[in-house]
Amino acid sequence: MYLNHNYNILLFDVVKVKLENQQQYVSKLTSQQIHNQTGLIFTQQKTNIIGYQAVIQYFEISGQSFKQLLTLPFNKQSYQQYSYILVIDLSDNPHEILNVCNSEIRQIKEETEKKLQQSIDVDTLKQLELNIYEKIMQHHDKNRIIQSFIPIIIVGWKYDLFSKNLDQESRKWITRGLRYLAHTNNCSLVFGNNQDYQLVRQTLQYHVKPTISIYEYDHLKQLCSTQLSDSIENINLPPSGNNPLDGFNKIIKDQTFAVVNNQNKKKIIQNNGGRMEQLQRRQN
Repeated sequence: MYLNHNYNILLFDVVKVKLENQQQYVSKLTSQQIHNQTGLIFTQQKTNIIGYQAVIQYFEISGQSFKQLLTLPFNKQSYQQYSYILVIDLSDNPHEILNVCNSEIRQIKEETEKKLQQSIDVDTLKQLELNIYEKIMQHHDKNRIIQSFIPIIIVGWKYDLFSKNLDQESRKWITRGLRYLAHTNNCSLVFGNNQDYQLVRQTLQYHVKPTISIYEYDHLKQLCSTQLSDSIENINLPPSGNNPLDGFNKIIKDQTFAVVNNQNKKKIIQNNGGRMEQLQRRQN
């Protein structure tokens, strides 16, 4: 989904075909219904994942009506097959990343819950909620984690530009902030770029067929943390009072603006130096 904030939202529908008995699970949304929707791009890809041959359907959502399109493919049979992929451009307006990401996660959760309440009966919804709750209750941060009915994968894209354009301290705090946001919303988080997307691939495979949680973190490298694999203790929150997100935002804003100011000062010095050289040449 391409909007002003430079993020995408994809619906990631896995149509599993078990190799053992060739039992197939297929979404009931037809191709014609998909192509009739403005602002929605549909693509399909076959892939092999341990024990499965999977047909992965991507619904890329865009346009002003994206809220209505967010849950378009859902029905009472297919909702368990989906994951959301929220793609954030790490190189674009880094001081806004956390607020944009937080806003989109909330919107996804609200629209998903609304659609599920309309699509499935009360008992099924309660059972789904209980299943998610039981998993969260096994984590020591259980009181700080908000459930998500449909898995959300946050993909921080253009990591190569992110690591090139920002200093280590800025990257550290943006990464910690995104980890906090992902962890407390029961999301997976992974970084990648066009040249290096192995961790993204592994994360998608994990959501097709969950095995061992993936947790790779170093704020100087690409990271990956699947649902419930991170912890508040490891993230290391900033001093912020009651709202850690505000604390992260303040530090990130101060840090990134300081970097920009330093870069501008260097440009001014370089430009002035060039002008001085020209003047000296003319005088000689």
